[in-house]
Amino acid sequence: MPDNILTESHKLLVKQMVGVLSTISLDVPGYPFGSIVPYGFDRQSYPVVLISRLAQHTKNIQADRRVSLFVSNVDSVGCDDVQTCSRLTILANAEPADDRDLISRYCRFYPDAADYHQNLDFDFYRLIPEKVRFIGGFGKIHWVDMSGLFIQSPFTDAHERDIIEHMNTDHADTLKVYCEKAGVKIPGSLNPEMVGVDAQGFHIRLGHKLVRIQFRQSVSSPMQARDAFIELLHG
Repeated sequence: MPDNILTESHKLLVKQMVGVLSTISLDVPGYPFGSIVPYGFDRQSYPVVLISRLAQHTKNIQADRRVSLFVSNVDSVGCDDVQTCSRLTILANAEPADDRDLISRYCRFYPDAADYHQNLDFDFYRLIPEKVRFIGGFGKIHWVDMSGLFIQSPFTDAHERDIIEHMNTDHADTLKVYCEKAGVKIPGSLNPEMVGVDAQGFHIRLGHKLVRIQFRQSVSSPMQARDAFIELLHG
C-alpha cells in the first residue's frame, strides 16, 4: 500500500468527525442499519461514539457487536463527483467504554455529551477495528495498514490537558492564526478553542464545528509538540 494512501486515510478520518454507523438489524435480521453519528477518539486513535440506550443501533450492537463506520469527504469543496470523493470504511467490533480518560476527552470535543451521558442514558462505545478499506477515487482502492492508521497517542491525559490549557490560555491569538493559515473562517465573535492534540496534529473547536490541523511531522513528546506548534506558526 502506498504511503500516500495511509496519509490520505488518516487525514480523512481525523478531519470529518461524522460518519454512518452501520449495525446488524434486530428488527429485520441480517440487514445493515445505518445511522449518522459524530465520533471522537481514544488514546489508541480508535473511534468512539456516544449513543442512546433507546436508539435502534444501540439495541443492534447489544445483540451483535459487529459494526462498520463509513466516513466520506463528499461535502468538501472540490468534490463535485461523488465517485471521485474519498471514503473510508472501518469494519469493527463495538465495545462498551466507561474509562474516565476516554469520556473526558470526548466531552472536550462535544461539550453537550456530558449531559447526554449523565442524564439522558447515553453510553460510550469504542470501535475496535478489524479491517479498513479506503477509496480515493477511480482505481485508488486499498485495504489500509491499521498499525499506521490507529496510532497510540504519545501524551498522557495530564500531558494533553497541560498543552491544551497552555494554548487556550496563553496563545488564543495563535489559534486564530492556525485557522487562518488552514483557510478556516472564524464566524462572528467565536474564539477558537483547542480540544485535543495527538502525535500528528490537533483539533480546534469553533462553536459546534471541529477543525483538524496537521503537524508538519509526527511528534512523540510535549517538547516536540511545542516545536511543531512553532513551526506551524512561522512556517
